[in-house]
Amino acid sequence: KGRKYEIIAGERRYKAAIKAGLKEIPALIRKVSNGDARIISLIENIQREDLNDIDRASALREIKVNLGLPWTAIGKKLGVTKQRVLDLVGLLDLPEEIKEDIRSKKLTEKHGRALRKLKDNKDEMLRVSRIVKENKLSGDETLILAQKVKKNRFGSRDEIESGAFTESKKRQNPTGEVIENGRLFLADLEQIGNLDGRELLKEERAQLAKTLNSIVLKIKNIIERFNL
Repeated sequence: KGRKYEIIAGERRYKAAIKAGLKEIPALIRKVSNGDARIISLIENIQREDLNDIDRASALREIKVNLGLPWTAIGKKLGVTKQRVLDLVGLLDLPEEIKEDIRSKKLTEKHGRALRKLKDNKDEMLRVSRIVKENKLSGDETLILAQKVKKNRFGSRDEIESGAFTESKKRQNPTGEVIENGRLFLADLEQIGNLDGRELLKEERAQLAKTLNSIVLKIKNIIERFNL
């Protein structure tokens, strides 16, 4: 009696209970430092389902800057890996236009991570992001397009038509798996995180080849259309 308490987490639920006229609500009472209270509050905010990935990334950076916790420790508190935390925080380096697209759900976090491949050329990144939206590309398709723009992964038209590109790629790729005209390889898909390292069954390889070929043709048409 007479003691005062501060809500660390669950303020919206508390206000909803007050609005509903409830006299009592279940609660956990803990004695924590101001720093720990801030961490708990930020972590609850980060885990809200309605929070967009840019604001989530900003909250993660705030924990890092204000509380001095290493990324590994922050990840453990959230139950995710350090790399997952870094992937989110990396979104904050995107141009404001792209960050706003992620906030408004026009682009996803996966799109943002793919576009970061072009971080050395912000104008190029913005151009590709507009192409992605116009053509409704998926996150994986965006990554393939970004890789092509940065590294000219598909080779020249003459190389593809002559078969030289296919043969050179066969020599470079240890699995020897080539998808139609040497334009895309299973190794590429491994790079974008769609394979978990296990050996694919024959049926899975056939379906993967079909899917990849469809993506390649779509990206190739975009490349030619926009002269990338």
